[in-house]
Amino acid sequence: MTTTKEELKAIRKEAVAGDFALLKMFRDCTIKNYNNHVPVMDIKIWNDTFTLEVNKFKPAGASIVVTEAWNGKEYKMAFTHQPVLVPDYDRMKTFFQTLLFHNLDSQIMDNLTAKADGFVISIHDAFLCAPGNAGKLRKEYAVQLKEIHTNRHKILSDFRTSIGATDIKADIAFMNLYNAVEQVPEDTVFNATAMK
Repeated sequence: MTTTKEELKAIRKEAVAGDFALLKMFRDCTIKNYNNHVPVMDIKIWNDTFTLEVNKFKPAGASIVVTEAWNGKEYKMAFTHQPVLVPDYDRMKTFFQTLLFHNLDSQIMDNLTAKADGFVISIHDAFLCAPGNAGKLRKEYAVQLKEIHTNRHKILSDFRTSIGATDIKADIAFMNLYNAVEQVPEDTVFNATAMK
């Protein structure tokens, strides 16, 4: 399969000014400008605050462990290397992009489940429920989307503060992203059919 010149132009346009460019801008906000190099941090997203511990580590050297053993005649020594591990913040910060969206999804599902009149199983951003409950939960889903939209500035500000994306470079990256995204008007009505 060969790629034509027109196809390459379209791909480049998408990467420079399309959705892929927006993804790169979002990466710049959360990954490139993350400065919170602490092993434990408190994260705030919308109505949820939780503790996040770094769970990615990288070797930063090794220490020598000397073990002595008596074999009945003499002591024998064995030397082994024990890696010294330190938090890998470069790998950890790649988690922040999905953390924001998955946490918002989970909060919406928690809220919907709490308002259900009967059986409901939530699965990320979808749910399974009794047919008589579906209409009510879909309408409530639209209400939840509207609430996130209304509070989006505070949600993003709290999140950026909690991950340490607060210096001038982070602010510039965020403003570049904000200005590149078409803003949904404040009076937007979210449709109940958005819920699966």
